[in-house]
Amino acid sequence: MNENKFMSEFLDGLREHLAQPKTFIQNLPRLVQINEAMQKAKQLFPDAKIYIEDDPLQTGSVYLCIESFDLFIRETEIVTLGEIVCNANNIEIYADEDKNACIALLFQDALIRID
Repeated sequence: MNENKFMSEFLDGLREHLAQPKTFIQNLPRLVQINEAMQKAKQLFPDAKIYIEDDPLQTGSVYLCIESFDLFIRETEIVTLGEIVCNANNIEIYADEDKNACIALLFQDALIRID
């Protein structure tokens, strides 16, 4: 299979997946973990923009985004940073256009699909 055909079939399948209605319920224990991570992030990075965003691929995952902050962490705050990221399934650390630090934490199974 050539690359163009593969990509075309992949995108067709993705469009079909996204077009189908889906029903989710909240996974309350997982949401408690996410909320705890968010509260600790607000304490550790008080000047950051912090928000939760749904996964655009409709998998039941959510992102905890921590944006536009100075990544200066004291040695005594390392434990808190570990507590923020310990329950995440994936973590991305990158710089935005203004060279400020950003962290995106992926939490899978925040929502459970029931259909």
